[in-house]
Amino acid sequence: MKKYLLIMMILLLAFSFCACGEKEVDLDTAVGGRTARLFGEVLNAESSDYYLRYSRIEDLGYGPEVVKYMQYYKGDMAAGDIESSMGDISFIIKDGLYYYIIHASMMYTVAEAGTQPSGFFSGDAQTIIKEHQFTSGTEVVNGFSYEYDATTIDGMESRFYYNGDGRLSYIESGDVLTTVLDYGTVVADKVFDLPLGYTEFKFDY
Repeated sequence: MKKYLLIMMILLLAFSFCACGEKEVDLDTAVGGRTARLFGEVLNAESSDYYLRYSRIEDLGYGPEVVKYMQYYKGDMAAGDIESSMGDISFIIKDGLYYYIIHASMMYTVAEAGTQPSGFFSGDAQTIIKEHQFTSGTEVVNGFSYEYDATTIDGMESRFYYNGDGRLSYIESGDVLTTVLDYGTVVADKVFDLPLGYTEFKFDY
């Protein structure tokens, strides 16, 4: 009987250690918790439909300019738009196919869809907060003060700046500053439809 009780105590002790190891981090108080929650629960195609609109200064061969991006995710579908001096182009990924759309010529091409990019983080909020060491602070960006969370991603420091309302406003990765224009979780089905009147362009191999 004593041997049985001893075995039970050892098992209970082992289970308690396992439970402690799986304890969730309090995202409301943890440094970087807001960033982990945003990219783990909202801007995460694996757990939520979402759209993200942003811009950054790039040189596409004609000097620096503001390039605007729009991304949509819904279920296993994805879509996006890029607006620049080179024209407006879009892409749609659905049903295992990748549609590349050139609006100026009202044409599109089709190819098999590959693996979609995962973005800054992968996994849910708890995975993000446990796998990344965050720091926080305050910094002035474009004349205004923002709170930020910072962490290292693929060997490069990235900072996520939040305004007074707690909304993500900028992302700085290396020396590239991205302006976050808008984001949310309501995505219409029509953004994954090919534009009417466009024709398919096929390459001759």
